[in-house]
Amino acid sequence: MLLLVAAIGKLAPTIDVPKGTRIVCAFGAAVLLFLGWRWHAAPEPKPRPDPHPTEIQGDVVDEDGRSVADATVSDWNDAQSTTSTSSGAFVLVISGTGPRVRLKASKDGYSPWNDWVAVASDRIRVPLHRLPPLPHLQPTHGQAIWNRSAGFPVHLASRAIERLATHAPDGPTIATALRGFHGSGHVSLAEAKSILAYLGAPISIEGPDFVGGILPTGTELTIWVRTYGKRHLYGVRYGAPAPGRPYFGTNDTYFEVDARDLKH
Repeated sequence: MLLLVAAIGKLAPTIDVPKGTRIVCAFGAAVLLFLGWRWHAAPEPKPRPDPHPTEIQGDVVDEDGRSVADATVSDWNDAQSTTSTSSGAFVLVISGTGPRVRLKASKDGYSPWNDWVAVASDRIRVPLHRLPPLPHLQPTHGQAIWNRSAGFPVHLASRAIERLATHAPDGPTIATALRGFHGSGHVSLAEAKSILAYLGAPISIEGPDFVGGILPTGTELTIWVRTYGKRHLYGVRYGAPAPGRPYFGTNDTYFEVDARDLKH
């Protein structure tokens, strides 16, 4: 309607239109221009924060149902977080959520957890599975040997892989992750590269008898073939990828893996 009025106002001087009609048309055009300016200039309204935060209550437990204290529980984006008490209980305050929210929990020595939970739940249960110590990882003259024959739970391999993606590595976690690797039973540089790919470590350094890769946390993991002249063993070290690789010269993180134990 306003467009029609404006058109009439524009044509009014060239056609025989009463003076009153011309005034009305000019006024309509002015109103139209004003509304158009307001439409472009008006700022978008900012979303209001949720005035009613929601409390999610729950308990962090291990695989045996025992309370896990000092575990970090947070939303997926780490906008809000809390820590479980000595009894494993926690209260997480969140805002602006729908009927479900994705939470995550972690603690050193445990496999990380994440899942979608209903906001309206009375109390949620967060299970953290402990990463057990590696059997037969015993220092011998600065070295450590991993023996697969100890009956280590193979199903924990995927959990160890998840942990390596978010936590600083350690010998037991790396060795646990290797439980899921399907090797040939023979030591080779090509298989060492496959091991790094399996662990999520793109190759960063390579030599005639070793290859290294960077884990998601930034730590470098290096594998030697036929380490110390032992034709069935891989030697593993890990450390910061600093110039000169200082961790190459120490056995602080060194352990050995028998290639025959990697064959399923």
